[in-house]
Amino acid sequence: MYKRIIVAVAGALFTLLALLAAIITDLYDRDFPQAIGVESRLSLNFSESGFSVTEAFATLEELDARWDLGLVKVAPDLDRDGDGQIFVALNDGDLPAEFTWFGGDGVGKIVGKDRLAASYPNGFYLVTGENAHLGEFEDALKSKGVKVGRRDVSIFDNLEFVVRERGFAAAVLASFALIAALALFWLSLRARGRALRVLGGCPTVRIQVQDLAGFGGLLLVSAGAVALAAAGYVGVFHGWMYVGTFLKALVSLQVAVIAVSLLAALVMSASAWPSATMLATRQPAVKSLRSAAIVIQALTFLLVVAAAGPAWSAYKHSSAMAAEMAQWKQLADQAAIVFATDVDEMDHMEPLIGELVKDAESLDTVALSYTYTQEMSMPVDFGEYSAISFVNQRWLDLVTKGAPQPAVTSVPYHSIPEGLVRMVREEAELLSRKKLSEELLAQFQFLRPVDGFRMPVAQGGGGGKASLYGRCSARRRSLALRHL
Repeated sequence: MYKRIIVAVAGALFTLLALLAAIITDLYDRDFPQAIGVESRLSLNFSESGFSVTEAFATLEELDARWDLGLVKVAPDLDRDGDGQIFVALNDGDLPAEFTWFGGDGVGKIVGKDRLAASYPNGFYLVTGENAHLGEFEDALKSKGVKVGRRDVSIFDNLEFVVRERGFAAAVLASFALIAALALFWLSLRARGRALRVLGGCPTVRIQVQDLAGFGGLLLVSAGAVALAAAGYVGVFHGWMYVGTFLKALVSLQVAVIAVSLLAALVMSASAWPSATMLATRQPAVKSLRSAAIVIQALTFLLVVAAAGPAWSAYKHSSAMAAEMAQWKQLADQAAIVFATDVDEMDHMEPLIGELVKDAESLDTVALSYTYTQEMSMPVDFGEYSAISFVNQRWLDLVTKGAPQPAVTSVPYHSIPEGLVRMVREEAELLSRKKLSEELLAQFQFLRPVDGFRMPVAQGGGGGKASLYGRCSARRRSLALRHL
């Protein structure tokens, strides 16, 4: 009867590990879609290569065709609302037009290279063909100044990533605690028989091997049954192509848990070995396991207490991140205008761009934000504020949509440091090309987000570059200047 209890409890534990293995397989399939045979993932950056956009794509197409790499660029799906992706094949091949994921949510679309007409060559590429010449491909690009990053297919990278996450690590630690309790239960059942064998002169090593083999055998039976059932379920409902990957993750977790259980059983068995005094005084055989039981109880309690804080923090952090992502989704639709010019031509173009922005803002069709942070080595101290951002009403409306109202509160003018006000005036004059009057300056309002609300802003650039919609994650208060 007790063997059935151990098999049943271990089966429940290994079923939970199967769910964890399914999550790992899903993450793995997101990085390396198995339906299209991806075995490597490349990250390419042409910023310092000197290639134009057209030359970069032409080079990639040529190298792809030469070595039959089957390169597919991961690109955003601009035809759909949200953060969907499309997969653009650089050359014609035998890839399907659509494929499904392990998780079954959504369909991946493979499209022609004409969808890259308005795209940059930087980004992630999947290798769906031969990878025998992938090293030569990397060398050819690096020799032209292209930065190349490479990740080859490996389920263990995703396994390590998941186990390192606090939420999943807590589940693994709980598995170890449960399996240690099972080992204690097994030893308590075997305590009387072990004492009799010691009294009968049976060698210590033989007794230990028999006890561990019996316990390990029950765990292996349970693990094997769960693995077979889970593999069949994955094959039938998700696809047989995923069974190998799923089993690698599941068996790795099972081996780790079984190894820990056998080690715990060995340690507890050695610490609770029947002594001559216990045998002579006819003490209960299970009494020697009392210390091990107290240790397991204490460790379990400490695990629960230690996991409570991180679990609550993870919940709050995930809620905040979900709210922030919802805010940034409001700003997902954007267009980039890139053109080459010299300094003299830029002096002529800047006023025209300013008029374009002014007209768009008058129609309430542009959301404007430009942010200065302390990391930019500003000439004044920001004090309690981590960032200062110039925003318009449209931006505030977008990023506060769905947030608790009021999301921002007014900051009294007299409470702002004089040096900060002077810097704001100077930067506003620069941004307005010396056309900032006292009347216009008086229309600025100083605002800050209310406590608990994180307002996304577009971070300003330096060195002649600007980053639109760059996330400025202020850990302290940020000051927003709204122009009415």
